[in-house]
Amino acid sequence: RKFGVNECNIWLWRKQKEKLLAAPKGKKSMRSGIVKWPKLEDKLAEWVTNQRVNALVMSRLMIRMKAFELAKETNHFTGCESWLTWFTRRKGFTVQLKTRISQMPDEYEEKLCEFQRYVIKMGCETQYEIGSMDEVPICFNMPPPEVIKMVQMKTIRHKKSHFTVVLTCMADGTKLKPRITFKCKTLSKGTFLKAVIIAVHEKGWMNEHEAKDWIDRVWKAGPRGLYDKVLLVFDAFRGCLHTSIRERLKKVWIDIAVISGGLTSLLQPLDTTVNKSFKDKIHSLWSNWV
Repeated sequence: RKFGVNECNIWLWRKQKEKLLAAPKGKKSMRSGIVKWPKLEDKLAEWVTNQRVNALVMSRLMIRMKAFELAKETNHFTGCESWLTWFTRRKGFTVQLKTRISQMPDEYEEKLCEFQRYVIKMGCETQYEIGSMDEVPICFNMPPPEVIKMVQMKTIRHKKSHFTVVLTCMADGTKLKPRITFKCKTLSKGTFLKAVIIAVHEKGWMNEHEAKDWIDRVWKAGPRGLYDKVLLVFDAFRGCLHTSIRERLKKVWIDIAVISGGLTSLLQPLDTTVNKSFKDKIHSLWSNWV
C-alpha cells in the first residue's frame, strides 16, 4: 500500500518467486515465449536458410510473404511485424542495415559554389544546354535497406552478379537510351529491347572504349542534332577524362563539367534525384520476380 502496488501483483510475485530470483537482472517481464505456429516457423526458417546459402537477399517483406504462403491452412495466423521480429530472434537471424559513409573534401563549400557558378554561367551566358550522365552500379540480387541474414554467416559474393547502367538526361527533360554493360566477355545471343543499348565488358564498368561506344551508340543516335552546344556534367571517372574522349566529345559539340571527388552526392543531378527511385523500382521488380 505504501508504494501503490496492487495486491494481486504481490500474490503473483510470491507464486513466481523462484523464477524471478533465477531470472537475469536486466529482464523486465516474464513472458512465456510459447510459439503459436512452431511447424510453420520451422519450415520458414529452413526456407530462409536455403535462400541465404544460395546468396539470395532476404528482406522482411519477402519473409512475411512466404509466411502467408505457408500459412494458408493455418488458422488465425497474423504475420505482423512484431511476430516477425520475435521469429528472427528465435531462429538466430539478424537484420543488417545498409549504411552510407561519405567524407567531404576540404573546403568543399567553396568548391561546391564554384562548380555551381560555372554551370549557371555556361547555361545562361553562353546558351549551353545542360546534360547529365552517370554510371549506376546494379546487382542482380538487389539488396533492400534491411537484409535478413544468419548470425555469424559470411557474406557470399558472386563475380558476375553485377552490371552497370549509364543514365543520361537533359535539363529540358529529354532522356537518352540507357546503356547497360554486363560483366562478361561475349554477348549472348537473343533478342533485346530496342529501348536500351546492351554491351559487355570483362569487368562490368566503363573505360575509354566503353565511353567511345556511348558517344557512337547513345549520343549520336539520340539528341545530337537537337542542341547546338551541350555542357555534360559527370563524375570524375577515368574513362571519360581521357584525351581521346575529350576530343571526340568536342567533335559532337559537347563540353564537359567534371564533378570533384567527394561532391557527387551534392552536385550530380542524377545521383540526387533519379538514381534512388531507379534502384527502388529495380528492387521492386526483382522481389516480385523472385
